[in-house]
Amino acid sequence: MIEDKLLTISYKFRQSKLWEYWQPGQVFVLDLPEGDSAVVRLDVLMSDDYRVLIFKDMEAYQAYLLGEVADDEAKSFQFLEVALANDYVALTFQNKSELMAEEVSRVQEYKREHELVLGGAHSFPRWRHYAPYREPWSLDEAVDQAWLVAVMEALLKVSALLQKAESLDWTERPARSDRLDFKTMTKTLENAAPALHDILLGEVLADDEAAQDLRSRMAIRAGWQSGEGDYDISVMLLEETAEIEESGLADYEDAEALELEIDHERLRALRECQTTVRLECDVIVLPLLVKGAEDAPGYYPWMVVAADQRSGNTFATSLVDSMESALAAFIDKCQEEDLRPLNLVVCNRRAQYVLQPLADELNISNKIKATPLLDTFEQSLYEEMVLNEK
Repeated sequence: MIEDKLLTISYKFRQSKLWEYWQPGQVFVLDLPEGDSAVVRLDVLMSDDYRVLIFKDMEAYQAYLLGEVADDEAKSFQFLEVALANDYVALTFQNKSELMAEEVSRVQEYKREHELVLGGAHSFPRWRHYAPYREPWSLDEAVDQAWLVAVMEALLKVSALLQKAESLDWTERPARSDRLDFKTMTKTLENAAPALHDILLGEVLADDEAAQDLRSRMAIRAGWQSGEGDYDISVMLLEETAEIEESGLADYEDAEALELEIDHERLRALRECQTTVRLECDVIVLPLLVKGAEDAPGYYPWMVVAADQRSGNTFATSLVDSMESALAAFIDKCQEEDLRPLNLVVCNRRAQYVLQPLADELNISNKIKATPLLDTFEQSLYEEMVLNEK
């Protein structure tokens, strides 16, 4: 349930009209009290609508940008998964028909308690948590609402700065249609509130201090070095996107092994399977939303796919709701097909990480190598499930 403080700050933000002075796609990196931070992006949409996107850190924001590029350039499940793995919170103001019933009740209760009369279109704040591999949903206990309040309070400080003509060295307050110049805005915030660093993505020049700061933050993770001239974030993102399929979607090299309990009966049954196989394996997420209970978010399912190096036969496991469940589904499928793995060849670190507990139990190898049979199988699945649906 949305707390009073968050609803209060949401309406204060709406009244501040910060978006009237905000460049579309503009981003603030905020240093918050107690050492916290946030990256905030505000998109100005059609008909002067807007949305606020809030990220925990620059890495989460970079992942969001990478997801946008990967979705446009999608050619495999791995590309589409980048967008599904995002983690951020979004605020928009909507008509009550766009909210869940319990959200409408909560906002109406808040208005009654605070004697607010806020009519008209788009007068209901709608907060959504975009959790990895989950359907966007209303805020729950996994979201720190106190942190969101701190973020919104920082944005109100930005709004106050921008509405003071003297702090901007403007002779008058800029008109609604006249967005603030990026360099002017950056200089103002640096002078008036050093903890608020404005960064505008898009057509910013290489000699802009904020652009250099953003480039250096992102280059560390991407290993990308820019040339001279205008800074085009899409170049770096496309280069990093090209590495997705090779490296997996996260670095599991130093991760602890999954805690997996395989009961002895199931393990004995697997060892007694008669057909020995050498399998190429991968763990993928399907961009097909699975809905469960009406009052809970849907999820994007996980699945293990495999190809027998000797026969060329391929198979896929049942769909499960988490990466941790994928291994159990793989064991069940091997038992169902009477297959006993002699060794595993995987295409990235994540698949190796997920399947390692089984490899340890069976005392078999689990190495990252080329997986030509599996690549062909995955591509055919992608074309059938994704491309044919477009």
